[in-house]
Order: sequence, then structure tokens, then C-alpha cells
Amino acid sequence: MPKAFLFDLDQTLIDRTATVELFVKDQYVRVGVEKQHTYETYLSRFMELDQNGYADKQHLFRTLRDEFDLSWGIEQLVADFYNHAWKSPQLFADAEDTLKHLREAGYKLAIITNGSSKSQRAKLNGAHLPELVDTILVSGEEKIKKPNPEIFLRATQHLNVEASDCVFIGDNPQTDILGAYKVGMTTVWMKQPQPWADRLDFSPDYTINGLNELLQIQFE
Repeated sequence: MPKAFLFDLDQTLIDRTATVELFVKDQYVRVGVEKQHTYETYLSRFMELDQNGYADKQHLFRTLRDEFDLSWGIEQLVADFYNHAWKSPQLFADAEDTLKHLREAGYKLAIITNGSSKSQRAKLNGAHLPELVDTILVSGEEKIKKPNPEIFLRATQHLNVEASDCVFIGDNPQTDILGAYKVGMTTVWMKQPQPWADRLDFSPDYTINGLNELLQIQFE
């Protein structure tokens, strides 16, 4: 039986897509795109260029500036993103209840997330997640990121458990599931738009479409 559950942040606990859509809706008005283009057109292109958060923001906003003839400069657009994007992080509907249920059941809880300290802490604090888990590791603070096994092992040390006693839940096959698999954790893939990578020569132990399904799994 597991002793701890460890979670990725973006697209696992926080609905990054919904969060970014809120930002884009506000920026669309602030920058004045509404005068020439529909919100749907701007949103669609933004999300395409964003690549679920993996795209370089300089390239993203340079492309948007050129294609939509934006009056703001690239640095101003990038700064606007980091100043406003994470002010209202949107948790998945079942995230808070799932964490509370696991904590009440006596499990230790952790979050391991890649990203800068500023951005990830803004999301975490805005969603009130620190009060729901025992420890949080942010790659920008740890100077090491998933899928490097070391960041997963650091989390087990914080929780005082063995890797074999942990269940890791994440949406990214390469960074989340591979990293947890390498240290011997039970893996749960949160199936999102990102497909399973064919180049990976293993499969997750479990696959879920929503966090509420996690509570239905009979872990050995």
C-alpha cells in the first residue's frame, strides 16, 4: 500500500488551459486586439503558439505582434504575461477534494513542478495549494527538474518515505511519468491532450482522465 501521493502541478492539479484562457481574454482587451480581430481568433492562435506552456515566450509574442499588428513591444507583452497570467489559477474541479480526501486518509502529499519560482509559486499560492500538501519542490528553486530522478528522490526525503511507497500523478509522459518510473514509484498518467510518447518503452501503471478516478484505484 502506498504511503504518499505526489503530484505534478500544471494540467494535473491546475487547469493551465483554463487559466491561460482567462489571461488571454484580459490581454485581448488591454492590448486593443478587439479593434481588429475576434477574441476567438486571437485565443486560438495564442494557444497554438503556447504549446501547452513549453514554447519560448519571446517567440510566442513576437509572432503574435507581427500577425496581429500589436502596438505593444515584445518585452512589454512578455512582461504582461508574467504579471497577469497566474493571478487567478484555476484548479481542476476535483483537485481540492481529492487532496483533502487523501490527507484525511492519512497519506503524505507532495507537489513537484518544473518552472520558475515566481510563476509556479504564484500558481500554488493563488490556488491555496501549500496548505493542502506536506511539501512542494519547484525546479527553479531546486536547480534541477523533472525527469531527473534526483528531484523525485528529494521529495521522498522531505516526506521521509521510500520511492517504492509513492504514487506519482502527472500529465506529461516524458517529464512526469518517466522520471517517477525511473526511481521506482507507482505511476498514474493523467491523460490530457498530450499523447503517450511512442518512444517510451514502458507504460504507466494506471491511466486516469480525472483526479476523482484516482480514489477508485485499488493500489497494491
